[in-house]
Amino acid sequence: MSGSTTISGALWKDMKSEALPAEEQAKLFVGEDKWHTYGTGDIRSLMMADGPNGLRIETGEAVGFRPAVPAVAYPTLSALGCTFDKELMYRFGQVLAQECIRDGVDILLGPGINHKRSPLCGRNFEYFSEDPVLSSELAIGYVKGLQDCGVAACVKHFAGNSRETGRLVQDSIIDERTLFELYLYQFERAVKQARPWSIMAAYNLLNGEYCCENETLLREILRRQWGYDGTVISDWGAVSDPLKAAQNGLNVEMPGPDHGTSDVLLEGLQNGQLAETVFRENTETLRRFAERCSHPKKNEKDIDHFAFAQELAERSAVLLRNEGSLPLKKEKTIAVIGAFAETPRYQGAGSSKVNCLSVDSLREALNEDGITYIYAKGFQPDSDESDPVLIREAMDAAQKCDQVVLMLGLPDGKEAEGFDRETMALPENQNHLVEHLLQVNPDLTVVLQCGSPVLLPWADKVQAILLMYLSGCRGGHALKRLLFGEAVPSGKLAETFPLADEDVPCAPYYTDDLLQAQYREGIFSGYRYYSTFEKPVRYVFGHGLSYTSFRYDDLQADADESGLHVHVTLTNTGMYAARETVQIYTSLPTSRIVRPVIELKGFTPVFLEPGETRTVSIDIPQEDLMYYDTGVHQRQLEEGNYTVYAASSSDDLRLSAYIHLDGTETPYSVLKKEIAETEEAFTELLGYPLPVERKAH
Repeated sequence: MSGSTTISGALWKDMKSEALPAEEQAKLFVGEDKWHTYGTGDIRSLMMADGPNGLRIETGEAVGFRPAVPAVAYPTLSALGCTFDKELMYRFGQVLAQECIRDGVDILLGPGINHKRSPLCGRNFEYFSEDPVLSSELAIGYVKGLQDCGVAACVKHFAGNSRETGRLVQDSIIDERTLFELYLYQFERAVKQARPWSIMAAYNLLNGEYCCENETLLREILRRQWGYDGTVISDWGAVSDPLKAAQNGLNVEMPGPDHGTSDVLLEGLQNGQLAETVFRENTETLRRFAERCSHPKKNEKDIDHFAFAQELAERSAVLLRNEGSLPLKKEKTIAVIGAFAETPRYQGAGSSKVNCLSVDSLREALNEDGITYIYAKGFQPDSDESDPVLIREAMDAAQKCDQVVLMLGLPDGKEAEGFDRETMALPENQNHLVEHLLQVNPDLTVVLQCGSPVLLPWADKVQAILLMYLSGCRGGHALKRLLFGEAVPSGKLAETFPLADEDVPCAPYYTDDLLQAQYREGIFSGYRYYSTFEKPVRYVFGHGLSYTSFRYDDLQADADESGLHVHVTLTNTGMYAARETVQIYTSLPTSRIVRPVIELKGFTPVFLEPGETRTVSIDIPQEDLMYYDTGVHQRQLEEGNYTVYAASSSDDLRLSAYIHLDGTETPYSVLKKEIAETEEAFTELLGYPLPVERKAH
């Protein structure tokens, strides 16, 4: 590092009186153990814990993911993304904070806000969305809720960590515009607006440098450009070169204990490889971090955490299809089919897996309510093979009843941290069961439990599809209320459901190379791709039906130096009190550069009684209207006549308005309206040669 200074013992003694000895400052760079930062002097040790959807405090000495203290499992972030509700995420952060305070946890390792590049990512259930504005708004609420109670959030995984395959060694190659518009923007907004006290650097390399030692990422972008003053923590075991990591902006290597890192850093200090300022800055960063975490604020209200878990599950559910079968009618006979009705799939596997205090099921909720039904298992959840006996039992039950509820989903072993799925397809025995049941009873409602999109080849044949995602420990009671109209589905898809595996723009090269992940699709990811290239999908981004209906009227849009101000009148024209999420998209058809056809810029959920009308106002910051200009290496607003849409989904555009925005008349981007299918085309997009591919050892 240029300007490095060798620090003698005398110089250390001359520093301010409260300064720690160099040996102690070196130890601060490494965790004390697997779950604590190092404490010394006036800097206390801080306790960390997973996870983003419920506390996971490890116990015991088992290898890998150890047993954990019993806790409440809330819906995963893939479910919570469908709420489109920043205020609800603030409440969620507060609830998690109270559990942290109760158990002495200073730092909660969440939320995860990585961009959902492919539905196959094994960890997608831990992330909010394929849209950076949505991801960041929900993260802002979550982080503020935690930190307003004095518990630190640790936003993760920074950055370009959108694949589990080879995550320890892969190099995410992302062009500059795509990086700043899709993969960094949710982090930037969260940093600037919520000021998280810690951020977790990812395992992977980003454009040739490991994230934990990437000076451009950690010093230039995070600290200089965004003004971040918090602590950067490594993912567990992600540091390959401790000297380079400390030099380039990492504050704490996890996990501990120290197995030689502090000695390496002391040697670097003594021989001039590390500047004295690196030690001092790190010490002051961790002193500030400990001080921020030293003032927990307990909630005076006694919150029922299980009831809140149920509320979140109800708010997260997405009604994908309904031809009139839902809500169910209690006076009609009901068949409940599917192993998940008895043993639900309610959370993902890996570091976020909660040792849940108790878990309900649909059958339990129906029994408590005295609802009569016939149950049949239908399939073995841990197998792809159809069982003729179970199929016959299910068909007999369906034939005897007026209404059929079939619970399908992905088994535990299909999606988890550490690996990716090979296909979006459900196990074949489940698809097989659907076809058999349709032969005997067409009034079929399918309930889905999964952490990410799945293929639904029979979607147009069934009467209704209710997506619960992974809905936590009270998903059974939430589901019962949703099925019978005691609660109204209001979730909106935070990610697209494609028609086929090969339709995903990154599909041809998502897992073809262990050591390089080439993001050849550029900005055309998720709905930005499907809408721009008019690619049919099963269910679009933002989609979600209701038991009631809503009318949009009188869209108005005006702008000033702060951004865009949108107003629209919303009326509940149906029979149920319910929420509708008003979504605001923009388009610039006359853009001088390649852009997506539409982009989400704002949203708000609105609760209305039947017949109620309300004017909804949504403010969109000017920065959110900008593109990233690779000519000047910053975000810019392009001059032009923008179309503003008030919408119920990305393809249900109810109203439009037009507004002229001033800005640059000479935008610059090398991006073309095409996918860079070859390395040559991708190299042209990058503007520099691909990093030399390393060899696996």
